[in-house]
Amino acid sequence: PVAPRLLRSVSVFVEATPNPKSMKFVLDGGEVLGSGTKTMLFRSAEEAIQAPLAKMLLEMDGVREVLLAAEHVTVTKATLADWEELQDVVETEINKFFEAGNVAVNPDAVETVDPQDFEEGSIEWQILELLEERVKPFVQQDG
Repeated sequence: PVAPRLLRSVSVFVEATPNPKSMKFVLDGGEVLGSGTKTMLFRSAEEAIQAPLAKMLLEMDGVREVLLAAEHVTVTKATLADWEELQDVVETEINKFFEAGNVAVNPDAVETVDPQDFEEGSIEWQILELLEERVKPFVQQDG
């Protein structure tokens, strides 16, 4: 028997990015891929076969690219698409997706970044920590 999926209330808020073609959709208090994971970029529904959320979004008219991150989804629109029409639809679909208890990516397709792979204090550990703590959040702001 298959365990029933738990329905949950999800709130999504939208943030503009420096790129006018991209919008960041953040789960309030929730996670998309989860902390310590590598971001995943998809440019077609076929490419997103292991990522049901990205596949669903890429099948929508006007969506050109989907980036899944630890706590947000960045959607890049097609040149001729209009955010005034697309934003509410994308936000609603993301809400419905997570409220239904779906997972953004099949668990076996998610890659993790684990600083534990390196000895604490080593150059590699320091670089990874710097990337995760300082660089990655800054880059993700851009979408």
